[in-house]
Amino acid sequence: MQLIHAQSGSGGLEDETCAVGDTIEIGIVAFTFRPRLVVVNAGARVGWINHDEIPYAVRFGRVRIKSPVLLRDDRFSHRFTEPGTYDYICPVDPSMCGTIIVTG
Repeated sequence: MQLIHAQSGSGGLEDETCAVGDTIEIGIVAFTFRPRLVVVNAGARVGWINHDEIPYAVRFGRVRIKSPVLLRDDRFSHRFTEPGTYDYICPVDPSMCGTIIVTG
């Protein structure tokens, strides 16, 4: 997995990091998905793990992918087989969002 750090006006927070690879794990930390942007090849598996005490979930808008509520240390994963851009939110806190870009 390759991590690309993007500097932001708030000091280059980790939530601005882009992960690139075939197997990616996204951490849920301090009300953010880290990294928020992930680029994977078709067929890659992306996983989420909740590192917070607060329950969260993952829900994609245009496709029917959603996790159960994730308590601390719970995991959810999905294999992305179709190229495209997949935006998602946390339905518990809709201000939390992320993007998966799947390349062919």
